[in-house]
Amino acid sequence: MGLVQFDFKPSIIKNFTNDSTLEEQLINILRIADVGIESVNLKPIPENEKQIIEHIINTSDSESRLFFQQRTREMLSEVKFKHKVDDILVEFSDIYESAGTLKLIVLLEKIQLLAFNLGYLLIFDEIELQLHQNLIAYLIGLFENPNQNIEGGQLLFSFHNTALMEILQPNQLWFTEKNDQGQTEIFSAADFTDIKDIQQRNLEELYRIGRFGAKPRAL
Repeated sequence: MGLVQFDFKPSIIKNFTNDSTLEEQLINILRIADVGIESVNLKPIPENEKQIIEHIINTSDSESRLFFQQRTREMLSEVKFKHKVDDILVEFSDIYESAGTLKLIVLLEKIQLLAFNLGYLLIFDEIELQLHQNLIAYLIGLFENPNQNIEGGQLLFSFHNTALMEILQPNQLWFTEKNDQGQTEIFSAADFTDIKDIQQRNLEELYRIGRFGAKPRAL
């Protein structure tokens, strides 16, 4: 179990390119996301840049040298994304990719390596930041697919965009609300057994009209 940090680095791409199945899945999802990426690969940095890094390491004090040595593996490679522009493949480094694209790649790596392969519970805070609602729905679908989620990994995420309620089932949607004593109470939409046919109801609409509570009191 762990709260996922969104720190994109070359080793993430290496984890995909070392496994042809994972690499194919990554490219397929990036195509579904419609970000225009046709392929992703790692390339060694130019020799002159490598020499500069080695010089910095060799001339640094012991504490700084340790810092750089621990990060050398990341620094000696750069990620290249190929985009199709007018039927021509154009190569870009990761610094030109959107934060949403990089976040999606980090998510996919953690989901595959930790949740699907090891059965971990992954926790994402405010998952909707920089990600389209349809992509989040796609990721949830991966967790619900036993052919993908072989080890039964679980996904727990928070969000503030109420539109995401549309892609969840009542037993998947949980609310938090502070009581008069300042304590946080947790309850599920499925607890509202008095709502007729809740499985077929629009959960976002029910929330907006105050049926579930869990709203700021000023509102």
